[in-house]
Amino acid sequence: MMTPSQMRSAIETKASEDPAFRAQLIAEPKTAIRDLLDVPIPDSVSVHVHDQDENTVHLVLPPRDALDETELGVAGGRSLLELLFPHSGGNPTRNW
Repeated sequence: MMTPSQMRSAIETKASEDPAFRAQLIAEPKTAIRDLLDVPIPDSVSVHVHDQDENTVHLVLPPRDALDETELGVAGGRSLLELLFPHSGGNPTRNW
């Protein structure tokens, strides 16, 4: 059985090497993942795939009851830059 890290790596590798798989992964993620990894994905689980580029940041939050203090700060209004660069005060160019 593959670990979650190995599964993610297999999906990312296949998507980077196979344009048809990448397109299917974006259009029908559950089918693409099931076919590649031969793992069941319950109907109650939603899978969303985002095609990332250099101008887009995707932030995935854990379930609400699993947020730690840092994550709650972001949800409470701290900026994304403060989360990504906590030692810079939200300024990624500032020397730490």
